[in-house]
Amino acid sequence: MSLLEPQKILAVDVGNSFIKAGLFARGQGELIPEQTLRTTHADAEGAFAELLAPDDQGRSGPYYWAVAAVHRGAEQRLAEWAKQRRGDYYRLLDGKEFALPIEVKHPEKVGVDRIAAAAAALRLRRSTTTIVVDAGSAITVDWVSEQGAFSGGAILPGMRTQMASLVKATDQLPPVAAPEEAPPLLGKDTEEAIRSGVYWGVIGAVRELTDRLAAEFGGEPELFFTGGDGQFLAEYFPQARWEPNLVLIGAAQTARRRLRDETP
Repeated sequence: MSLLEPQKILAVDVGNSFIKAGLFARGQGELIPEQTLRTTHADAEGAFAELLAPDDQGRSGPYYWAVAAVHRGAEQRLAEWAKQRRGDYYRLLDGKEFALPIEVKHPEKVGVDRIAAAAAALRLRRSTTTIVVDAGSAITVDWVSEQGAFSGGAILPGMRTQMASLVKATDQLPPVAAPEEAPPLLGKDTEEAIRSGVYWGVIGAVRELTDRLAAEFGGEPELFFTGGDGQFLAEYFPQARWEPNLVLIGAAQTARRRLRDETP
């Protein structure tokens, strides 16, 4: 299809546990999603069908899909569904498409969600350096340099991943739901102790990493939080910026640039 045709950009973040998406205007201006969704892998087709339902005049799209995916199976199923839509343009993004250098040993192996979030933070930041914390199934803590390069970072298990691993790796520890609020520091039974250890341990790990990055590489980095557990984490960092759509903004930004460059 011609890249003149899309009415809107549909940015999609296919994560390990959930899929998020946002509709963005294709022109200039701020990158603020007009509508968003968050769905499980299993419910994705129904959620996207509702998001992209025809308007009162029977129109639906066409859309330019800009997809950042770290779960290959979920992305492949979504792609099969999306490609049945007449007129839409579906593009699976890779790290090379984002407008920032990737200064690591193997750039092609960096998760595209990390690159998308870094690109969005670079666009939004008010400081000269940036730390991006994306807290989901895995927690990533990444550094964006003064020169605007993705310079690497750290990866650790997210809260739910840690809790699930305790069940798998031990004989008697029970499954425990992730806490929805701060648990007591002193757990009075096994379940409370697991919640305390994982919750406060994650906060401590992220604080240690962000403090050490700032100390080693200098400056006063701007701190962005995103991801399913990013909001609660941001509350423990007074200078943090909570941006739930950081990956979507990065994907939409790249799609806008491609549309501008490739449109005759």
